Amino acid sequence: MYDPIHDRYTAVLSDDKSPSSPSKPPYDDDLEDDQWKRRSDTSSSTHLPHNDEPFRKYREDDSPRGSRSPERKRKRSSLSPDPRDEVQRRTRTPEVKFEPRSAHPDDNPYCKPNFARDGDGQYSQNDDREQKRLRRYEGDKDRARRLQNQRREANAGAYGRREGGARNDQPLRPERRNSHQRQPPHFRYRDAPPLPPHLAVDSKFKDPDPERLPEPPKSPPRKFKRPGARYSQAERDALHKQQQKQEADREREATTVAASRGVDDVVRSHYNAVPERGKEWRKTDSKIRGLRSFNNWIKSTLIQKFAANDDFQPGNRGGEMLKVFDIGCGKGGDLLKWKSAPQPVELYVGADSADVSISQAKERFVKMKDEDRRRNRGRPSGDRFHAEFFILDAWSEAADKIPLVGDVGFDLDVNNRWGGGGFDVVSLMFCMHYAFESEEKIKGMLRNVSGSLRRGGRFIGTIPSSEKIFDGIQKEGHEFGNSLYRVKFPQTETARKLPEDGTWRPAWGWKYSFFLEESVEDVPEYVVPWEAFRALAYEFNLKLEYKRLFEDIWADEKDDRILGPLSERMGVKKRDGSGEMQVRGEEWEACKIYMGFCFRKV
Repeated sequence: MYDPIHDRYTAVLSDDKSPSSPSKPPYDDDLEDDQWKRRSDTSSSTHLPHNDEPFRKYREDDSPRGSRSPERKRKRSSLSPDPRDEVQRRTRTPEVKFEPRSAHPDDNPYCKPNFARDGDGQYSQNDDREQKRLRRYEGDKDRARRLQNQRREANAGAYGRREGGARNDQPLRPERRNSHQRQPPHFRYRDAPPLPPHLAVDSKFKDPDPERLPEPPKSPPRKFKRPGARYSQAERDALHKQQQKQEADREREATTVAASRGVDDVVRSHYNAVPERGKEWRKTDSKIRGLRSFNNWIKSTLIQKFAANDDFQPGNRGGEMLKVFDIGCGKGGDLLKWKSAPQPVELYVGADSADVSISQAKERFVKMKDEDRRRNRGRPSGDRFHAEFFILDAWSEAADKIPLVGDVGFDLDVNNRWGGGGFDVVSLMFCMHYAFESEEKIKGMLRNVSGSLRRGGRFIGTIPSSEKIFDGIQKEGHEFGNSLYRVKFPQTETARKLPEDGTWRPAWGWKYSFFLEESVEDVPEYVVPWEAFRALAYEFNLKLEYKRLFEDIWADEKDDRILGPLSERMGVKKRDGSGEMQVRGEEWEACKIYMGFCFRKV
């Protein structure tokens, strides 16, 4: 135990227990004052002298205050008597014997002190200290409780004034609607003083026996059936037949509607409904931007190879200029290609059956001229390229319906070898297959082409290859393609039986439904049997000069000194010098079904 008079620890031995480790009570000014009062009272009652001269030498011989070891002091006291022991025996308070500390929290002496009494039946000095500590603890609890109640009342009054209620000293107004849903008021200000540590709730405390609500009964897990097990085999067969019947009915209805409206009306309505998304969208967000770039490069290749006259000398920009008739011009997407032709173009005439597309083509040409004027800073340029656009059904109407075509030159007698039209080039890009609905439309198209061309003029274009279509039918049946394009032939009872030897007889009317992502939505198209088309073209004095599949054109022209760098600028080939093609996969499969051609007027 601790001796406050001599400022040291002493061990108190019990009869049957080992000595407990010494402990020093917490520092307390009030307790020290009380101890000194007791010392003075005790000293006065024993009539001890106040002269401490005999004890000075013992204090000088003692070790420093920092090394207060009870073991050393006990050893020293056992060797030689110390006069201070006599004083201690006279003035010390009755000893307090603590029971051994238990591991259980209920037996903790700091929580529930268990004091022993001295022989004279009086509490010891440590008992007084513990009582003071308990009283101070209760006082702190009361003070914290009062402070919390004051804050709660103040905050409740503030919330009441904000909600229109009365102050704390005024009667409250009648309860409002939904008052039963109000929550108890919380502290409004963040700077509210925290609770004392002994009142704070330990977040780590866990209730050993928490109240648990009864759980609702769980339903058994749901058993999912496999898709094939939901229907029997007979039901699946009946469902398959029903789906086939519905598809046949839809195709028959579509055929009837198309026949009543005419394929030209369907095609015209489709292309009028296609929105103009702009050049930036086609380069960045389009799913088929590789296919678009490759098709544009093919058209530029045909223009670069066959647009110029035979007597044209490269570099001679001041000579004779070209006149171009573009049938099926659409929205004017080939204007820049013709403007960049090897021989300068003087007049470009665009014709299409879709009136909306013609309006958009006119707007595109105006923007192109504005850009040229802005590039030249308002000065007139030496470019004499001029474009005009007209609505024309070139399969059923004569081209001389357009006054400008008649002014340039149009010959109705296509068999007149000494006559001819006035255009140098006639172009049909990705549109001629619509004319193969009937023999009359094919001949009407060829009559307009041959009548517009002068002798030596070129007829260029692109079409789906009948050979590639036949290969797809042989491999996959009536429908083939991928996620970007699809070719589907009708399977109705009245539909034609597809050829088995690759010969399309007759040469017209082989209709199929074509789908191309972002461009064509199941529009009816027709197969162009190549040999039949070549023979019909020869009847109109059009002699075949060039015929290649798109994949063959790429293999032939990708390393050309002009067309090779052009493919890099158009995004078909990488610009790192490797020559690697950027069009691959499903886009390349869609490109390979097309072919390009060139005929010459004789």
